[in-house]
Amino acid sequence: CVDNLGNIAQAMNCGIKEDFIEWQDCNTHPCNSSYWHVSSWSRCNIPCGGGQRNRNVTCYSEGMAASDYFCLDNKPLTQKSCNSHPCKAHTWLVSPWSICTHGCQAHTERIVECVDESGEKSVNSF
Repeated sequence: CVDNLGNIAQAMNCGIKEDFIEWQDCNTHPCNSSYWHVSSWSRCNIPCGGGQRNRNVTCYSEGMAASDYFCLDNKPLTQKSCNSHPCKAHTWLVSPWSICTHGCQAHTERIVECVDESGEKSVNSF
């Protein structure tokens, strides 16, 4: 990151890193039940100024893809807005969540990097 004078600054000056969780639980439903399987969110289509990301959502019942009817909970969102912050010299680039590799009781990860307006990684990224 750089400060308003162009000097290299700590990556925390891009924003508070704690705002971005780097892992989360996933597929926490009991095994052998009906559940929504959601893919990772796509990368935001633009780095700042307001964009959109998408994901696939499929109902699974007894381990197989099924009609949405079989999943009793509300269907998770398939689209959401992203990167609504104004464009600036440096910003956080947050990757989509990795694919959850286990059917239940698991977690997934993502990468959080500080980048300049051309997408180049800052020396102080995580």
